[in-house]
Formats: sequence, structure tokens, C-alpha cells
Amino acid sequence: MKYINKISIFILIIVVFITLGVISIEKQIQIIDTDKDVTTIYDMQHLKTIKIKYYEKLSDYCSHKINEIPITSMSLMKIDNFRIYDADNPNSELKELIEVEDGYLLAFKQKQDVIGFKEREFYNTYIKKIDLTGKELWKLTIDKALQKLTIDYFKVLPNRNIIISFTACELHEQLQKKSITCISQQGQVLWKQSFTETCGSVIKHILYTEKNELYCVGACNTKNPIESDQQYHRDIVLTKINNKGVIVKQRLFGGSNYDDVHCVEYNKQFGLVIAGATKSFDGEFIERIFKDTRDFVALFDSNLNTLWCRINMDKHNDDTNNKNIIVNNKIIYLTKYLFDDYTYHERIAMIKIYDKTGDRLYKQLTTTTQYDIFKKHTLLPNGWFIVANANRNSCCLLIYNDQGNYKTGYFLGHSPQDIIPTVDGGFILKSIREIKTLPFSCMRHDTETIIEKYNNEYKLEWRKSYDHYQDKLGTDFVLPLPSGKVIVQ
Repeated sequence: MKYINKISIFILIIVVFITLGVISIEKQIQIIDTDKDVTTIYDMQHLKTIKIKYYEKLSDYCSHKINEIPITSMSLMKIDNFRIYDADNPNSELKELIEVEDGYLLAFKQKQDVIGFKEREFYNTYIKKIDLTGKELWKLTIDKALQKLTIDYFKVLPNRNIIISFTACELHEQLQKKSITCISQQGQVLWKQSFTETCGSVIKHILYTEKNELYCVGACNTKNPIESDQQYHRDIVLTKINNKGVIVKQRLFGGSNYDDVHCVEYNKQFGLVIAGATKSFDGEFIERIFKDTRDFVALFDSNLNTLWCRINMDKHNDDTNNKNIIVNNKIIYLTKYLFDDYTYHERIAMIKIYDKTGDRLYKQLTTTTQYDIFKKHTLLPNGWFIVANANRNSCCLLIYNDQGNYKTGYFLGHSPQDIIPTVDGGFILKSIREIKTLPFSCMRHDTETIIEKYNNEYKLEWRKSYDHYQDKLGTDFVLPLPSGKVIVQ
């Protein structure tokens, strides 16, 4: 009897601890109202404390100003809680959408059945153009049924031609291929290029120029000389494709060890800018002090010749992830973060600024918690740029002018997944905000989607929240466009 009572007491204690744990978890995700927030920013000369303007209220604001376009008017439908499909072809999932002057371009991934291979998944890609009323103008299927298909790139060039890139595997082949296709606004294929992916990705990034050329940047394994200790090393691959689809130049960049590219950007005044990491001590990385993996920034001219390469010489090397490049007509911004003194309790979010000659003008450091990172960034038409220093449910939105000087900022009770520059000089923030844990789970959350529009003076113009899936899993489809329109389900 005493034994049974002890078991009962033990079970009761476990139940109490579980209950307290659930309450504790739920408390952690509650939004706590405060009346201010302060961000400390360091630069090379002095310490500055910036008071951030605060917007915690998440109720709708001037939502009547929003120009909403329902997906049904575009012959689209939402079958499950997460994906959008072609209403005329339910096997086709919408992957990309671009707004053009006379309508919209939509890229779909269509599931295909291949006889004798029921256990495998095959897809092809097609593009549809519709007018502003949703009427289909043309439809173009890009390729045959392929395995492991992903759409990597979908853009409109300055001459209005369309570029789509996807990676896939043919039926009886093991190696993946990267295909790039150029299409006219009338739906005609103008040219194609394909690259075999022998290792990693020869084409990780694609950029277009004002001359409708493409710069493609990736990495590949290069065979070392016989006397070398390593059979292969990793090099960065630079490829230039002209507006006729011809590869006019392709070159390797790096040394005789591991080199990789993390982010790229192109600007007419500067050229091609890349940032990455290297273990090499020769080639373009001969000027080195430290032996560990080092970050670098490099600039190339229109013929892919190296103009300069700058290796990070700081005592504490930066974290080689979460780097982003922003380039306006005057300077290069490199945003990233490192761990403070390797304690892993705090991160130091960093903005490094370089001029056209590669001289580092200065760097700014923001101390954050280990969960805060430079999550999103964007360049505005006037050369100013925005950085979102964010965690799961809050964000410090920092705005810098075209010289890299801090101008203003906001503390937000949500964390932007996207920052969309608008044609009027402002921007739209899209955030998915966790409201509370779901009744049946301590780990899954009920969410709402927040859309905020800021004008060209960076003042809040309107806000609206969307939540069709209350107390259950599901995320609203909301797609803000550069025109200021918002596509909704």
C-alpha cells in the first residue's frame, strides 16, 4: 500500500512539473509590451546609443488604403494551408510571381507521371502570363519531366525578356543540371544554356546587368597537381553570358585550397562584387596573416578581371554565415555577425563599409543576443538601405543613408520575412508573427501575417494583419508587390 502511495505521489509530481513547463513555454512566446527600446551601436571612434522609435501596436492601421487582389482573380487557388496552385491544373504549384506593366508572370512546378517509375517524383516547369484582369495571354512549358526539380531564379531583364533557371536530374542520369532559359514577353524561347553540376553548384547566384547580360557565380572542385597533398581543392567559378546566350568568359577565382562564395551583388558603377570565405594562401589570397578560414570581399570589372580582393584581417574572424552585400552608387555594405569572445551568449552584428577602391571606411557593431541576427536587408531606390536585426518575434529595423550613416530606426513586435522596396520610394514589410501556442501542442504556434507599408519618408502608411487559421496550423498567402498592391487568398 505504501509502495502504491509513493508511486501516486511521484506521478502527481511529474504532472505538476509538466504543467508548469507548459505554462513556462507559453509565457515565453507572449509579446511583452514595453514603451521603448535602446540599441547600442559601436564604431571605430566612439560609442553611440540610439533610441529606437517604437511601434508595438499591431492592430490594423488605415487598412482601407490597401489595394488587395484575390488569388481567385488570377486563376489561382489554395488547396492546403500552405501552398498555392493553378486553378486550371491542380497538380501545378505556384513557385514564383512577377508583376509586369501589363499583367503578371507566374512560374509553376507541375507534377508528372512517368510510366514505370511510380515510386519517383517527376516535375516540369511552365510559365504563364496573365493580364491585369487574370486572362491568360500565353503558356510555355520549359522542359520535359525531370527529377529533383527546383526553380532557382525568375527575373525580368531591362529589355523585358524573362530569365528562368532551374536545377534538375534527367531520368537515367545521376548528376544534376542547371538550366538557364531566356524567354520573350510573347512567350518565345530565345536561348538556353545548361551546366552539369559535378560538385556543389557551378551556378549558385545569377545577376543581370543594364546590358541584359548575366553574371553567374558558383563553385567547383579543381584537380590539384600530382605532388599535392590534396587531390582536389574548391574554387569559385565566374561566368559571363551575353544577351544572346553565349558564354563569353568563364574563369576560376581563388587559391589552391578551399574557397567558396556566400553572396554576390552587381552595380553599374562598381561592377561585380562577391563575398565568401577562403583557406588558401596563394592566388588572390596571398596576403594573409592568420591561418584559419578567413572572410573576403572582391570586386571584378565587366570582363571578370579582379580589381581588388580584401581579406578580413581582424583578430576575431567573422562568422562565415549570414553575410549579405548591398551596393549603391557610392559604397559597398557588407552585413554579417560574429560571436562575442567565442562565448556564444551574444552576437555582434556588423556592417562593414568599403569604397570603390576597396578601402574600408569604417565598421559598425551592434551587440545583440544569440538569437538576433541581420535577418533581412534591402536597398531603396534613393541609395538608402534597411537592415532588420531580428529574432523570432521582434525586430530592430535600422535605416541608413547612401553614405552608410544611421538615420532612423524602429522597434517592431514582429520579425520581417521580406522587405519589398516600392516604386514610390517606400517599402513594405511582411512578417509571420507567432501569437500563441496551439491548444494541442506546446511547440506549434497559431500565427498571423502582418503587412506594413512605409512611405518615402519612412513613416507608417498602413498596416493589416491576416489570420484565416485561428487556433490551428496554417499561414495566410499574402504577397506584397513593388507597386504597393497585395495579393491575398
